[in-house]
Amino acid sequence: MTSAEYFEQKAPGLVEKKRDEAAEVAATFQFDITGDGGGKWIVDLKNDPPGVKAGEEECDCNIDISNEDFVALVEAESKMTVVMELFSTGRMKVSNPMLGMKITKVLFT
Repeated sequence: MTSAEYFEQKAPGLVEKKRDEAAEVAATFQFDITGDGGGKWIVDLKNDPPGVKAGEEECDCNIDISNEDFVALVEAESKMTVVMELFSTGRMKVSNPMLGMKITKVLFT
């Protein structure tokens, strides 16, 4: 799986299924994923219904990560362990770390 496949196929269903959690987060996220299979994706948890779309716009939180690391994250059993490792080693950059942690409730559980 690539990050593009994840955002096109899996993420929209997760966002829809977890509408209550999305409403609690109530923020927008810009994912900039580098490398083959990457791309730019917006996860909008402010609107009702929440949504996922390809593109780039001003968001509340920007997350920069490689496709390889993103795929490792979504496939990991212990996602929080991987998130902490990627963040602490600088392989994932998050403009608003506190808000960035909140999206895990919707996309990575």
